[in-house]
Amino acid sequence: MKSIVITPQNNDELRAVSSFLKLLKIKSQILSDSQKEDIGLWTLMQEEKDSPILNKTEKVNFENWLRNGI
Repeated sequence: MKSIVITPQNNDELRAVSSFLKLLKIKSQILSDSQKEDIGLWTLMQEEKDSPILNKTEKVNFENWLRNGI
């Protein structure tokens, strides 16, 4: 199922949106900053995983990568 993310500008808007959703009997959940960061990180990881540019077979020397970024 798809989701909608709503970002209220202040606590009054948060209460109003929450009350409206409750009135319509629509389930909602308030996400913490940490949870939002987790979602963003997961999204980036999925984009990288599906990228045709990413070479998943090439081995990289960790020390060289740390020194040169390659």
